[in-house]
Amino acid sequence: MTQGRPFTRELSLAARFAAVSMVGFGADAVGLKVGLMAGLGAEVARVASLCIGLQVTFFLSRWLVFRNNPPGTLGRHWWLFMVANTFGSLVNLGVFVGMTRAPWPDLPDPWPDPSGPWVALLVSAGAAYVVNYAGTRLFVYGRDRTAITARPPAAIDS
Repeated sequence: MTQGRPFTRELSLAARFAAVSMVGFGADAVGLKVGLMAGLGAEVARVASLCIGLQVTFFLSRWLVFRNNPPGTLGRHWWLFMVANTFGSLVNLGVFVGMTRAPWPDLPDPWPDPSGPWVALLVSAGAAYVVNYAGTRLFVYGRDRTAITARPPAAIDS
C-alpha cells in the first residue's frame, strides 16, 4: 500500500492546483473585463489580465497547494513560477492558434469542428494545465517540496 501513497498525494496536488488554476482563470477573466471597460485595447487588457491571473494563481498555489515552503523562498519561487507558467501560457496560445488555423478535414457528425474556438480553447487549456502543473511542481517547488502534511497552510510570506 505504500506505493499508492505517493500517487494519491500527487493526484491531490494536481486536483488542488486545478482548483487554484480555475480561480486564477476567473481573476484573469475579471481583469480582462475591467481592462476592456476602462478603455484599454484588447491586447493590452489581455496582457494585464494574464498578469493578474498569474499573481492570484501563484499566491493561492503557494498557500494552498505547495504548503511547505522554506523561509526566504518567496522571491525565488515567484520568479520561477512566472517563468514556468509564462511558458505554459505560450503553449496555450500556440495550441489555440495552431488548432484554429490548421486545415482540418471535415469530420462527420457528431464530431465537433477542431478548428472551432471552443474546442481549441478546451484542448489548449488542457495542454497549458499539464505544462503549468509540471513546471510548478518540478521546476518551482521540486527540490524544496517536502511530503504533504495535514497541517494548515503556511504563511504566504514565509
